[in-house]
Amino acid sequence: MNEIIKRPENLPDTIEGLSKFILLGHEKLKAWQLKVSAIDKLGLGQEARKNALEAGQNAGIALLYAESKMGELIKALPKKRDKQ
Repeated sequence: MNEIIKRPENLPDTIEGLSKFILLGHEKLKAWQLKVSAIDKLGLGQEARKNALEAGQNAGIALLYAESKMGELIKALPKKRDKQ
């Protein structure tokens, strides 16, 4: 799961798989934010910042797709009936 998934059809197909992907995705986004912050503090230049931002945005898009797919899978689960 090291590659950034840019297309929703490459996402895991199960709730368990998506759950792991989403958890890791949130942590990766935090890492990208820290990387951009470090680039800014070190004055590494606009090209490095642009590349880091683009990679972080791609990770964010993949995470949005995963969260959307998770919602679809959860919505499709059978509903529990109340016991009476």
